[in-house]
Amino acid sequence: MTSKTPESKYSLPRIIFVYGTLRRLGSNHFLLDNKTTEYLGKFRTKEKFVMVGRGIPAVIEPSVRLSCSVPLPIRGEAYLVQESHVLHDLDSLESEGDFYLRKPVSLVSDPEKYAIAKAEIYFGNPKYWYNDETSGSLINSLKGDSYYEYT
Repeated sequence: MTSKTPESKYSLPRIIFVYGTLRRLGSNHFLLDNKTTEYLGKFRTKEKFVMVGRGIPAVIEPSVRLSCSVPLPIRGEAYLVQESHVLHDLDSLESEGDFYLRKPVSLVSDPEKYAIAKAEIYFGNPKYWYNDETSGSLINSLKGDSYYEYT
């Protein structure tokens, strides 16, 4: 088993997929609005996930314990991050390793024209987003694929 070193966790460039407050209309978009980060367009996840909310959205990886919501592809935006300080700022905002976990995800453009096989998304950490990890009860499960349908 190999562990992530700081160099591999922050190696660049990275494609980051955002679905909530980091999107163009979101309150935290300023972190991606700079000369070195490139907007790649609207995408959706190839896999299906569950979106939940606690005032802010989180995407939860599918699990046999999820019985309260139907997983759907998640719509959002993809960005090419080319500066390590931007990635550090995103991880800091998302409390990466605590509230959120940055992990790989496959994307398709929306509408579907092309795919990105290697992007990253901030998944909600089950330790924070579940009411009870053993039962699989989620916090405020949302009934769609886009956070902005609820704001």
